[in-house]
Amino acid sequence: HFMLIRHGSLIARRAINAASSKRLPLAAAARPLTVVTVEPEIMSSDAPGGGRGGGRGGRGGRGRGGEYSDRPQSATQGGRGSGSRAQDGRSPSGRQGAPVPAGAAAASAAALAAIGGGQHAGQHGTHGQHGGQQPRDRPMSGRPPKNQHAGDHGPSEPHQGQNEGRGRGRGGRGGAAHRDGHAQQQQHAHHAPAAMDIELETKESHFEQVVALQHQSKTRFADLPVSPLTKRAMAEIFKYEFCTHVQAQAVPACLKGGDVLAKAKTGTGKTIGFMIPVIETLLNNRQPRGQLGALIMSPTRELATQIFQEAKKLLTFHGLTIQVVIGGTNINSEINRLKAGVPDILVATPGRCLDHMTHDGSNLQTVSGQLRVLVCDEADNLLDMGFRPTIERILGFLPPRGRRQALLFSATFPQDVQDLARFALQTPWQVVDTVGEETQTNVQVDQTQVVVPFADQFYYLFAALTAHMRAEPHDYKVIVFFPTARQTQIYAEAFEAAGMEVLEIHSRKSQAHRTRVSDEFRRRLRCVMFSSDVSARGVDYPDVSLVVQVGVPTDKAQYVHRVGRTARAGKAGSALLMLCDFEAGFLRQLADLPLQPAPQLAYELREMAVAAVDRGLKRVSADSKGKAYAAWLGFYNSCPTVKLGTDRLVELANTFATVMGCAEPPELEAKTVGKMGLKGVPGLRIAGRGAASARGGGGGGRPQSGRGGGGPAGGPSAGLHGQGQGQQYGGGAQQQG
Repeated sequence: HFMLIRHGSLIARRAINAASSKRLPLAAAARPLTVVTVEPEIMSSDAPGGGRGGGRGGRGGRGRGGEYSDRPQSATQGGRGSGSRAQDGRSPSGRQGAPVPAGAAAASAAALAAIGGGQHAGQHGTHGQHGGQQPRDRPMSGRPPKNQHAGDHGPSEPHQGQNEGRGRGRGGRGGAAHRDGHAQQQQHAHHAPAAMDIELETKESHFEQVVALQHQSKTRFADLPVSPLTKRAMAEIFKYEFCTHVQAQAVPACLKGGDVLAKAKTGTGKTIGFMIPVIETLLNNRQPRGQLGALIMSPTRELATQIFQEAKKLLTFHGLTIQVVIGGTNINSEINRLKAGVPDILVATPGRCLDHMTHDGSNLQTVSGQLRVLVCDEADNLLDMGFRPTIERILGFLPPRGRRQALLFSATFPQDVQDLARFALQTPWQVVDTVGEETQTNVQVDQTQVVVPFADQFYYLFAALTAHMRAEPHDYKVIVFFPTARQTQIYAEAFEAAGMEVLEIHSRKSQAHRTRVSDEFRRRLRCVMFSSDVSARGVDYPDVSLVVQVGVPTDKAQYVHRVGRTARAGKAGSALLMLCDFEAGFLRQLADLPLQPAPQLAYELREMAVAAVDRGLKRVSADSKGKAYAAWLGFYNSCPTVKLGTDRLVELANTFATVMGCAEPPELEAKTVGKMGLKGVPGLRIAGRGAASARGGGGGGRPQSGRGGGGPAGGPSAGLHGQGQGQQYGGGAQQQG
């Protein structure tokens, strides 16, 4: 009999999946598997409590979390559960729960009883009241019994705290636990239960990877020289005990009051690393009434919103105020909020910040004259996106160097970041480097790459996503990055029409839509989000299992930052880089990273993908295809990592049009063609003029699949042989020339 000690939500589901798919040794997979939920503060307790009701209730309502006692007793009232009472280890439907083996150690029985887990474990089991955080022993198939519902927050929600919890309602009656032994623990920390001698045999280190906290230091927040209320927020709101390495180094450095240039990888706790010093500085140096204390600039609206939300949590017990101003929202509403009450802290995107600084109706310029702290988060991305002139203008409205503190946080230190440091920071500034010289990805990410024939990219992506969803049926969460907003749109529309549910976020969507989708993706499991680069940097989405990059990144740093969306906070994750043949040279830039060839996809998946995607593309509007075509031309015409001649560029663009199902290349405005420097290039169709030239069609594709026809006008063969995966997809194009 095997027991899996479940801490956090992800490890249990993956363990069940592993056992059911024979990833455990045969001796283990053949035996019963009991999954026991152990919260950190309970794992540290040593007194027994009540036994576990074996039945599974319905959804739990809101109630108080279980009261914990340091002496044996029957359980006190937990969160309200709507499930029926379970007697003698049987569910209301009469199903018998798996018995605990008679030879289990007494300490194991006590620990099971203390968490209300297991049938009457040993002699300590007592019948308690129905409780909030009930352990779940999901069947091996991973499918819950009929008429059973998870709690409101779903299976991935963290422990809600001692007093106010959310009743999960998985069990009918729960057992006793502990009071006074409660230790505030970091949500994802791994604790080996000293009182329980249970071993799980496995040939893989998969489970250890899931719970490893690669970025955690030995420094406790309680030991930092910060206010008691800040420590309270970290313990009670965030439930973190230990700092990450970035926080352990950056917070003390920033608290000294000098300027700091900090280098840190994504997903390592940078936001808290600069927010704690900002708050402490403002607490120790109160601003005059009506004056802004700190300005935090972020490159994207999504990251600015995330910083705002994190900062609000940190400010829970403080009297400081915070606001956010970002593009895509009503500037007049922001102006009215600023005038109604100048915040202590303002989070902003550079463009909207400058709008306020130069707007006659806004008071931001006036209230920034005594600014204490300036923060530039993701400084390298701020500069990559062309914000250098905007930032320099904003700095002109702020107090000069020496009269305010400046903190620059960046994942890389390219030359332009160093130039900005010389412009914005007071000499000498302190450098905090938690990365080293090389740009590296998170070590927990399983990175793979595949080179796919250009005409087959839609098909391969659909098949790869389907394969991942089948492999992780209960907790998959995928981000797919595309080079342009319009490519994101065309793929999303095609895959939705093909039957795959997809969330879509990019710069062409309204800010309200982007906020809604971002919040939904952050909250959900079992979902896929297609994105342009608005989600690539800094934005924290929990439990992302796979990041896919379709098409060549603009540089190595962009690849690294996109990969950083998975394996955040030390969790394991996967990444797939999907290039077409003319982009394969980019792999040389990643030679020092641990990329491996992607495994081959099953034949039936590839066949299914061809049929589904072809069906979906037929339903996509001609307008969407035309915009995607123009955006593709624009991106690869100026892409620094792929050098194509103009003739070759247009040939490939026309192949892309054929793959999308266009009978002929979409028309372009003459001024658009002129701006791209493509005037007179054969193969383009100018609006009102027809084709720029009418060259003969390309040769037919290879005949193995029976799908390849002649190429489009002036283009190459669209019937391509799927290299690397051993499958002939074929573009299905008909001769146009």
